[in-house]
Amino acid sequence: MTTLPILRPTTLSRRTLSGTVDGSTASDRPNLIYRKAKITGKSLEELRSLNVPVPKFRGEAVFGVYPVLEALATGARDFFGLYVKDTVRARSSHDERISKILEHARMLGLPVRRLTHSQFDKITDFQLHNGICLDASPLRFSYHLSDMQLTTVYLDNVLDPGNFGAIARSALFFGCEQIAYAEGRGPSRITPAMSKASCGALECSRVVRVPSFLSFHKTLKSAGAVFVGTSDAVSARKFGKPTIELNELEVQSGQKLVVVLGDEGLGVSDEVMNNCDILLSISSSCAKQTSVNSLNVSVVAGILLHHIAAARKQPGK
Repeated sequence: MTTLPILRPTTLSRRTLSGTVDGSTASDRPNLIYRKAKITGKSLEELRSLNVPVPKFRGEAVFGVYPVLEALATGARDFFGLYVKDTVRARSSHDERISKILEHARMLGLPVRRLTHSQFDKITDFQLHNGICLDASPLRFSYHLSDMQLTTVYLDNVLDPGNFGAIARSALFFGCEQIAYAEGRGPSRITPAMSKASCGALECSRVVRVPSFLSFHKTLKSAGAVFVGTSDAVSARKFGKPTIELNELEVQSGQKLVVVLGDEGLGVSDEVMNNCDILLSISSSCAKQTSVNSLNVSVVAGILLHHIAAARKQPGK
């Protein structure tokens, strides 16, 4: 782990560009390799088998401007080298993000090497790499659960890299710095694709892997936390619990909350739902009869965390 003075640009607003590597398949979401295959008239297999020489990495390829910037600024990884396209490096005179990245590399004594676009494509499996990547050690989990955080996000079997990263981005933005999930009920590691989808938020977030949900529940419940899950009214009846609308959720400024989110297909497990104190329902405003009756889990996370953060700021709370 390397600690440096934190150098970040003054503005960090940019849309998330998600990708898929390290455990997810190309069919999980739109992937640049499909577009490149269409443009070049080559098959996916032909593109992937192209003989493009690439350097051997000691760690993994952390790609994208913001993941690289946040990784270097936070120093939670070990760094072995920085790779930059010539056109990206040339932007350093007027792009504060690139200049900060290069300054971090200089302070660390990191070798900075050039790669072509094709080499970046090969290294990142045609993800949105932005022409820059780090050779760095994997991002480590924390195994120490803090019971001092006001808001903790608990993820139950959320495996999709895009969703995991987007939730982490919303969590950090709304002041929640602890994400937890149980062993065997989440990803085996934090991948570069997750960091990219989080716009670098995972580089400076606390991700805790706990032995089990019950141990997690016992620790935070003992600290006075209220567990908040999401469910539709029909599903909630299965657990013998009523649901409330989001605007009915009252949050005191010092009240500890655990926001529980689950897999989009299977939802939150029965064990976890049975231990939620409050079940929330987010109603649709659509008047049309359609099959679209739910939200992406990362969107739900953003809505809930914004509501909680705004409620804590209200006078008298």
